[in-house]
Amino acid sequence: MLILKLIHTFLGFNAIIGGVAACIRMISGRSFEEWVGHFLGFSLAVSAVGLVFSLDHTSLIQWLTMLGVCVSAFAVISLRKFNSNEKWGTTLILSTMCALCLDLLIMIVHVFSVLAILSVLGWPQADFLFSISMVTAVLVFAVLSLIAVKKNHHGERAPVPQKVSR
Repeated sequence: MLILKLIHTFLGFNAIIGGVAACIRMISGRSFEEWVGHFLGFSLAVSAVGLVFSLDHTSLIQWLTMLGVCVSAFAVISLRKFNSNEKWGTTLILSTMCALCLDLLIMIVHVFSVLAILSVLGWPQADFLFSISMVTAVLVFAVLSLIAVKKNHHGERAPVPQKVSR
């Protein structure tokens, strides 16, 4: 089981790093398709391994992971569609940012679970910080998604050709 946890941690760090790189490229308006593919591959792998850990119980992590798998699968479909038709750019950006947000929310839940096991924070303090961190992460990703969509607005209308005078 320790080896599976190490694999899960390795895949998780790779997913987060790939997702952050894709997010930075989206926000800066640069090409991001390769990083999105890297992120989604590791995100789906870490979700699959994570679901193996939670087969015997249902928790917030399991629900977020199942939602993350669905969103990541939709992002993969969007990436395939985007490669053939750039009008899918907005859908790809939003689904990828949503998948990254879900992965980070899962990471926040893991961190607070470890802090609870180690009794680092008292219950009232931990619940408040947990709620604030979850809401902050969602709001930050909502703003980043809007910025990325504005920077990479695919599907804009082509300029109308002007008549050339002779």
